[in-house]
Amino acid sequence: MLFSKQRFSEVMGTAADLAADPEVAQDNWESKVLLSLHRSWRDSALEPGTLWVAVPETSLVLQGPFVGVFGLNDHASTVLSMRWVRSVCSGLRQPVRMLDYGSGTGLLSFIGAQCLPASSVLHGVDICPEAVRSAQDNAAMNGFAHRVQFFVNKDEPSEYRGEEGYHVVVANILAEPLIKFEPVIAERARAGAVSYTHLTLPTKRIV
Repeated sequence: MLFSKQRFSEVMGTAADLAADPEVAQDNWESKVLLSLHRSWRDSALEPGTLWVAVPETSLVLQGPFVGVFGLNDHASTVLSMRWVRSVCSGLRQPVRMLDYGSGTGLLSFIGAQCLPASSVLHGVDICPEAVRSAQDNAAMNGFAHRVQFFVNKDEPSEYRGEEGYHVVVANILAEPLIKFEPVIAERARAGAVSYTHLTLPTKRIV
């Protein structure tokens, strides 16, 4: 995920306040993410700016800094999600609709774009505007700007529901927000869709 220096200072200022006075921190996943980011930056030698990372098992190069909750795209859950998307999408010969919920840097959306027929619809959705901007930049850098669209969750298209929902759904996000948003994610999958999260069996059919 890429922060501007100004935005980085704002986010880390909020995180530092939470770390200094834990009683102020609400017991929710947003606070936990901020605290995780604060610990990671405090313990690292990285400075705000851009870090380029080659993603294992792919030809993709993404921009970061990728520390904290977003990782270096080499976490076990990310690698398993990548392999699942590649396996499922490589076997599809007809155009489909794919949703990457909690898309972060856009990695799983790009794997889908590499494997799916050209006229497929690929959408990435994230709660964080910085993540969406980073994913859009990564799409342009890797040649997928015309293939994948990214949205902040409040701005995502509303027409993809029911029979017009997505055929393939993946959500590689933290457990707490995943549980919170599971009904939202399920609503976007059409009957018979295949879905994957790191809290389910490798393939789960929504019927």
